[in-house]
Amino acid sequence: MWGYFPATGQKSVLAFTRAFGGELLDPEGKKSLLNSSPAISAITWMYECFNRHSIAPRPAVVAGEQGGVDRMFVNGKLASGRWGTYLQLTAQRDVKDQFKWFAALHPKGPGGVYGSDYEADAYSVTSVSKAPDAAWQWVKWLTNQESGIRLGEIGGTVGGRPDVYKSERLLKDPIRRVFLEAMETAQPGRPVYNTRLGEYEKVMQAGLAPVWEGQQAPTKAYLDELTRQVQVVLDMPLP
Repeated sequence: MWGYFPATGQKSVLAFTRAFGGELLDPEGKKSLLNSSPAISAITWMYECFNRHSIAPRPAVVAGEQGGVDRMFVNGKLASGRWGTYLQLTAQRDVKDQFKWFAALHPKGPGGVYGSDYEADAYSVTSVSKAPDAAWQWVKWLTNQESGIRLGEIGGTVGGRPDVYKSERLLKDPIRRVFLEAMETAQPGRPVYNTRLGEYEKVMQAGLAPVWEGQQAPTKAYLDELTRQVQVVLDMPLP
């Protein structure tokens, strides 16, 4: 059994960096701060989970497990980790009476905060829609309060509407009260200026993959070079 999985996506790196008192982007979203002191400390902390303390399964180990970290938790191979609300349905459905579990906010870091990122997903009607009026009615229903509450009742992520995640129908489940605190304390999102989030994440995650696997230490020199590569994406024009 492994003790903990920190998650290794860009959002997790951002959350840990914020827990150490830093940011991955400047306020305008134009400059990478991946080689700043808080980011290096955060990445080093994650690196040591995998490669010094050996409390976390390396991503290559997770990839070899059918169903990944979610199934490792449900099957009792992983004691804890960073997840979103989506895991609630899976755990409630599949753990059953194998063991007791619950949700909690991640411990605060040296920066005095949990480390988080408030973001919102969106629905849209494209200009080529053949039924824009009907599509608009559908989008309005998908984003209204009742739809959000129903999504939460079946175990899904409820989104960013306060009148949804504060709904008494959802707060009957004690885990939802943990999620409420997470939403109320979440730090503002800081999007990339040129909207090239996918490319930004891809370069960062490719550069950090050898770190998580123990093939490369997160030295200042290595992260300086990775920051340069990420900055190339940030310097690209709007698509």
